[in-house]
Amino acid sequence: MLGIPEDTQEDLSSFMFYEDPADRVRLVSALMKGGWARSRTIRFEARLLRADNRKPVPIRFTNTATYDDDGNMCRVDGVMEDMSERHSFEAEREAHELLVSSLFRDAAVGMSIGDLSGRYLAVNQAYCEMVGYSEDELLGQTSERFTHADDRGLSMRKVGEALAAGLNIVRFHKRYVHKNGTVFRVLLTMATVKNAQGQVVAGIGLVAPDPEEA
Repeated sequence: MLGIPEDTQEDLSSFMFYEDPADRVRLVSALMKGGWARSRTIRFEARLLRADNRKPVPIRFTNTATYDDDGNMCRVDGVMEDMSERHSFEAEREAHELLVSSLFRDAAVGMSIGDLSGRYLAVNQAYCEMVGYSEDELLGQTSERFTHADDRGLSMRKVGEALAAGLNIVRFHKRYVHKNGTVFRVLLTMATVKNAQGQVVAGIGLVAPDPEEA
């Protein structure tokens, strides 16, 4: 972990080179402030430089104190965990989240995310341009605001029928009314989002111009 020979007889602490020397000060400061008076275990994260190549390694320290019968601290056991894999995973997850966010925001097809009542939690620019309303005008509203009068309630009904049939995705045609009053048809694909318990918590909508009108 620290690039130290296994057979070394020296105090390992002498090989603990902090990438940021202030981290050592912070750790000592935490101990001196009586952290163990509140808890017998203190956790601290810092980046150490390997002794062999000086490359930084993220480390989590877990120090546990043992007290004698008089309440005096007589021993401290320390554990160091290499957090490289976890940090790498978190970095990849952040990159994936950024990619998904970018795909949602910049997609050519209209996309929306709604809660169980159908109110918009998020909409992308293509969706806004399709219906003629801004993001601020749509968030917290439902599609009923610009759905043709004869098609109102259609989305919730179709999703309900799909769920009753054990389906998570449903596709159907629907008429919208643009903010300027123009009526147009779309092909709407709706998918449900479930939590770990299998409960529906949100819905995702993909809206594209109806190909039959192209």
